[in-house]
Amino acid sequence: MSESAAEQFPHDVCYVLQGDMYDSTEFGCVRVLKQCVLGVSHAGKISLLETCPSKTPKIIEHYTHTLGAHKILTLAHHQFLTPGFVDTHIHAPQYTYTGTATDKPLMEWLQAYTFPEEMRYSDPAYASKMYPRVVTRTLKCGTTTALYFGTNSTPGCEELCKVCERLGQRAIVGKVCMDRFSPDGYKETADQALQSMRIFVDFCLDNQKKETHVLAHVNEKDVREQVKGDGDVHTLFSAPVCAPCTLPAITPRFIPTCTDELLSGLGKLAQEKNCHITSRRDRLAHD
Repeated sequence: MSESAAEQFPHDVCYVLQGDMYDSTEFGCVRVLKQCVLGVSHAGKISLLETCPSKTPKIIEHYTHTLGAHKILTLAHHQFLTPGFVDTHIHAPQYTYTGTATDKPLMEWLQAYTFPEEMRYSDPAYASKMYPRVVTRTLKCGTTTALYFGTNSTPGCEELCKVCERLGQRAIVGKVCMDRFSPDGYKETADQALQSMRIFVDFCLDNQKKETHVLAHVNEKDVREQVKGDGDVHTLFSAPVCAPCTLPAITPRFIPTCTDELLSGLGKLAQEKNCHITSRRDRLAHD
């Protein structure tokens, strides 16, 4: 390939996917792109999308030469690429009893089921055992980006970040803050909550300076074996990128569990660190 032809292609591509793709650029419409080529940059962004099948051979030839064949992924005839789902509210430690324990109103439910389970995540060994289950499950369902509520344990939330990094799910993780209307063993003073939140935020921001990996996942099913199960998440390949997989979120659990002093301090911290903020605006009394 001539140098002039090679200059037509982006230089920041670190891996390439080829195959059928589906996306939606407007509400109510699905776009079908047959035999496209998509290139992802070291910043974790799409830097190349070629939708004309007649042009794809030259693109594949170029990147096979510059990146190596192991960085070119060609999808099988029964596979396709589609944007991942984004879930903006997941309570990660509540995964263990999903679909159960629905017999009490909110505050009683928190005291009976939620707080006792969340307290177990202060043990990093327990967190490292349970968090991979929720992250793996959400990945299997196509959730490639998630906003997680963790617990009030800084080590536990750090473990959740590590799991998301390891499994390749982009995530915003919140260490929940509570300084009232919570069990004595599971609430902090306002000062303690602000200090532990600062430690967690700094942990996440320090991780942004490190090179991480974006993993390509597929929910692999042989079409002849679909009736036998849900399939597994398979890592196809990984490529080093300079993009953070996890970010911190300032997370007052919800207004009843936070004093004005704590809310004010969290707001100042969010402004200082330029962090995301997540919470619940309100809850129904009978929720």
